Amino acid sequence: MNCLLAKGTDKVHILDRKDFDGGHPSSTRQVPDKYPTSIRQVLAALAKAGEPLTRAALQEASGLRDREHFVNQYLNPMVNASLIQLTIPDKPRSSKQRYFLTDAGRAYLQKHKAASKVSS
Repeated sequence: MNCLLAKGTDKVHILDRKDFDGGHPSSTRQVPDKYPTSIRQVLAALAKAGEPLTRAALQEASGLRDREHFVNQYLNPMVNASLIQLTIPDKPRSSKQRYFLTDAGRAYLQKHKAASKVSS
């Protein structure tokens, strides 16, 4: 039960389920996905390209504009999670650096595609 104090008075109105349209308010909190949508977009772009892509190409695929935010919040976590790998691991800041999809990244995409088909 919820209580509601009417403004400017000392009266308290006790709210019951019948006071809500259709019973009680239903708000189900969804369990967040482990990886944000932008990460799925980057992985899908790599899978579709079939070849290593630059940071700029991956960032464009994600729809994010800020380079630093993209690298810190998306690219580095994908590398750390072994979803993608660097073509030049010894020189992560190389201008010739490209990124490619790993087996773990492919498995994640397949799992996500299967889950989205089930929920559709």
